[in-house]
Amino acid sequence: MPIGPRNDELKKMRKIKLTDILLLSVSGLLDIFQEIKDPLGIYSKYYENFYGFVPDRWKRQNYYALVSRLLKDKRIEKIGKKSQTKYKITSKGLIHLQDKQLLLNNQKKKWDKKWRILIFDIEETNRYKRRLLRYKLKELGFGYFQRSVWISPYDVSENLEKFLDIYNLKDKAVLIESSKLSMPNKKIASIVWPINKIKLLYEEIYKKLYRLFKLVKSNKDKHELKLNFNEIYNQLVSVILHDPHLPKDFLPVDWQYSKTVELAKKLRSIFLNQN
Repeated sequence: MPIGPRNDELKKMRKIKLTDILLLSVSGLLDIFQEIKDPLGIYSKYYENFYGFVPDRWKRQNYYALVSRLLKDKRIEKIGKKSQTKYKITSKGLIHLQDKQLLLNNQKKKWDKKWRILIFDIEETNRYKRRLLRYKLKELGFGYFQRSVWISPYDVSENLEKFLDIYNLKDKAVLIESSKLSMPNKKIASIVWPINKIKLLYEEIYKKLYRLFKLVKSNKDKHELKLNFNEIYNQLVSVILHDPHLPKDFLPVDWQYSKTVELAKKLRSIFLNQN
């Protein structure tokens, strides 16, 4: 049975595009993504683990066409020759991920102590632009606070201002920066994002990995254990992609992201090196 949030928590989570997952997989920004050779498979697991199904449009995606497109617009580049060919993200690709707050390293950054709050009022007759704005807010890492009010700790004002300008929404939305809200930051984070759910998922995955690690150390059948590990690994990637990667200021003290990733990397190294 797939692990994941309840349906009422899905609206708090951004959906990651296949393009972005491929860029993450070649970026080296997060070690656990290194050597992913089947981003389409990972993407399928990302949907399956959380939503219980894989949309047909993702099944039909052509991996090579996507790579070709990213090479053409210079978001990735090819290094090495023939059988040794690998792909590397370019500065343009990094800017793309940064614009979407997908560098996944915000926990290591020092927060600037400012909240970005967007309040908008778009009439019912303009549903298309309202949907576009909500999608953009999720893409930038904003969280739904209450009706027509979205908040974020990220410095994305310039990116959002450009979007509002392009779609002529500046007279429909107000972007505010504030250094203080009425509730403690961790309390706000737990309301706006599914922090507690993700925390439990990391803990559950860590326990599975730890049990597996002990079996590996006791020289159990590694082939069977590797199959088990691959399933757990895919679950972990799914959780990482759904994690809003908030600055440390918003996370519980016992947040197990780093601990879980390190153990997964250790096990992955063991299985990659086995004969």
